[in-house]
Amino acid sequence: MYNMTSQLGLISLEGLLERAKDGIDALLVLSGGLDSAYILWKYAQIVTDRPIHTHHIHLYPRWSGRLQVEDLAVRKQIEYLNRKVSVRTSTVDTSSGGAVMRDITLAVLLSATAAMERKCDYILVGDDLPSSARRNLDGSVLDPHKERMNKAMAEYVRAATEDTVDICMGMETHLVKEAYEEMPDDYLALVSSCREPLTRGGIVKQCGHCHSCRKNAKFGFLERLGHALRKH
Repeated sequence: MYNMTSQLGLISLEGLLERAKDGIDALLVLSGGLDSAYILWKYAQIVTDRPIHTHHIHLYPRWSGRLQVEDLAVRKQIEYLNRKVSVRTSTVDTSSGGAVMRDITLAVLLSATAAMERKCDYILVGDDLPSSARRNLDGSVLDPHKERMNKAMAEYVRAATEDTVDICMGMETHLVKEAYEEMPDDYLALVSSCREPLTRGGIVKQCGHCHSCRKNAKFGFLERLGHALRKH
């Protein structure tokens, strides 16, 4: 069984949810995709007595059509929950190219700042480390390079927040598909987990070819995503 807590020394989603029952808050980083839709859904089942704090980061060129689809997906998912959810939206414009890690570092800093402002003890991001679809099949763990990179990211969060905020990036279970099956079909229909989404007849469709679509196909979710998303 893959265990993010033991490998990286970070709290797992399961551990974070136990702390949430005791009133400890997390800032959820949302993208509208499958991984972040799950943490939003799962967290909302536990935290029912107070607002949910979220951060939506545009980590793409400003001209990307994906931005509008992600905005729509995040809004639809929040509306579905019918809960009080605060949303901070930030844009890291990568149009000029350059260092990917620089842009990711800036995004993490923005989330760390938002977490401190909302007095959240954790930043919670969707589990995609390593590829959640592959881990579901063979229980693989992070390779040494990614392990070092994510430990460094956690240290960066702690340093930026003077040890007041930590980060959660993974679940203890390797049966990720079974966990995602908890989400009802009408909620899954509000997920846009695609790098290059298509709009046909006003309805958002997954491209079927990008990295995210290939992962969703392995999960068996590809045909279930995005069909209730309609651009206005």
